[in-house]
Amino acid sequence: MVIYIVKSAIILGILYSCYFIMLNKETFHRFNRMVLIIIMLLSLGLPLVKTYTYKPSVVNTEIYDIQSRIETPIYYRTAVIADTQEKVSWGEILLIIYYTGVAISLLFVVIHTIGLIQYMRGGLCHTDSKGNTVILKSGEISPFSIFHYIVMSVEDYEHHRTSILTHEQEHIRLHHTYDLILLEVVKTLQWFNPFVWFLASNLKSVHEYEADEAVINQGIDAIQYQQLLVTKAVGNRLQPFANNLRRGSLKKRIIMMYQKKSNRWMMLKALFVIPVVLIAILAFATPKFVSSIKDTVEERNPSQTPDNKNTTEVADTCDAEIGIYLLTPEKIANLNETPEDSFLLDGKHISFEKFKKLDMDSIEHVGILAKSEESRDKQISGECKGRTFYVISKKMGISRYSKIEIRVNRQDKIMLGTDIVNLSNLSDSIKKQVSSPDRTIVSLEVSEKAPQSTVSSIKEILRKTGNLNIEYSVHKESDK
Repeated sequence: MVIYIVKSAIILGILYSCYFIMLNKETFHRFNRMVLIIIMLLSLGLPLVKTYTYKPSVVNTEIYDIQSRIETPIYYRTAVIADTQEKVSWGEILLIIYYTGVAISLLFVVIHTIGLIQYMRGGLCHTDSKGNTVILKSGEISPFSIFHYIVMSVEDYEHHRTSILTHEQEHIRLHHTYDLILLEVVKTLQWFNPFVWFLASNLKSVHEYEADEAVINQGIDAIQYQQLLVTKAVGNRLQPFANNLRRGSLKKRIIMMYQKKSNRWMMLKALFVIPVVLIAILAFATPKFVSSIKDTVEERNPSQTPDNKNTTEVADTCDAEIGIYLLTPEKIANLNETPEDSFLLDGKHISFEKFKKLDMDSIEHVGILAKSEESRDKQISGECKGRTFYVISKKMGISRYSKIEIRVNRQDKIMLGTDIVNLSNLSDSIKKQVSSPDRTIVSLEVSEKAPQSTVSSIKEILRKTGNLNIEYSVHKESDK
C-alpha cells in the first residue's frame, strides 16, 4: 500500500507540474478541466499497472531497492532465539502515519458533509426552469450548488436572481460536483502531497471560469456581474462538494473574463501526458529477475501456488525441479563466463570481472536459475547460454531476510528450531514464527535415511504457507 501511494503521489506531482507550466494560463477552461481530471485518474490507475523489464536500468533497480528497504523488517524473530520481538517494518510504521492522516481527512469530510446536509434542510424550496431545486435561506449567505440543488438567500433571489441562477445552473449542467467528489477521494488518499492541494485550487478555479463564461455569454452585463462577485466575496464557510459563487481568486476571475482566447493549437501542449506516462511505466517496471522464479513456478503448477506468495532470488524453491540452485564454493571458483551471462549482486547488475573480484567471505549465497540439478550442472559447465547468477551478500541477507531451521532425522523426528513438532502442527508452528514468508529463508536439513514421504509433506506445507525460499540439504550423519 505504501508503495502504491508513493507512486501515485509522484505521478500526480509530475503531471500537475507539467500542466501548471504549459496549460494553467490558457483560456480553454473545459479542456483544462478534463486534463486535471485525467491527471487524477492516472495517478490512481497507473501505479496498478504491473510491468517488467528484462534489462533493468539504474532507476528500476534503485526504486526496487527503496521498495525493499521500506518493506524490510527492523527486528527479526528466529526459531533458534525465542525472543519476544515482533517484526516491525518501515512500511508498517509509514502505514500507521498514513492511515492516521486518511482517517483525519475522512473525519473532516464527514463533518463538513453532515453540516452541509443540515444547513440545506428547511427554507423555501421551489423548482427552477432547468428542473433544479432552489433552496432560499434567510440572512446573508454566499450562493452555492451541489448536484441539482441551488442554495441562495431570499435577498439574492429577489435582486440578483438571473446572474446567480445562471452561474449555479452552469455548475450543475457541467456536473462539477462529481469532479469535486473525485478530488476529495484523491485528497484523502494523498493528504500529504502538496501537489494535490495545488491541483484542487486549479480545478475549482476552472469550474468558476466555466460558470463565469456562461454568465457573460448569456448577455448579462459584465460590470454588474463583477460587482456582484465583489459583494459576495464574504459568505458562508465552504463545503467540500459544493460549488460556491465566491470560490476562487476574485482578481484572477475578473482578469480571465477579459483575457483573449487562447489559440486552439495550444491544446497540443497537453500531449505532455503521453511521455510522462511512458516514463512512469518504464521507471516503475519491476526488474524481471525479481519475478522470474514466481512466474516459472506458477506456469508449471498454478494450482499449488498461493495467491499471497512472492518468491525471491535468494534460495531454492519448494519445487525440486524449478528454482534457484545454490552453488558450492568449488563450483563458483570454476565458473567460466559466456557473453550472455548476467550477474546480479543484491539485485544490481555487475560484470563478470567484478564478480570474480568479490570476497567470497562477504557472500551469503550464489545461485543459478535452473529447471533441474542436471540443467544447473550444464549451465555451470558453460553448455547453456544466457545464464543468470544471483549473488546475495551477507549484508543484504542479514538486513532483508530472517531465517528458520527445520531438521528431520532418520527416526522421522521433526525439529523446528529447538522445538519438536509433528506434521499435524507444523503449519501452525511456522505461521507463529513467520509473518512474512517472502522475507524468510527456510533451512531444511534432512537425514539421507529420513522417510521421503515426510520430506515431501514438509515441502507441501511450506508451499501452502507461502514459504518458498528454501536451503535444502541432505546429511549422511545418522543423528540428523
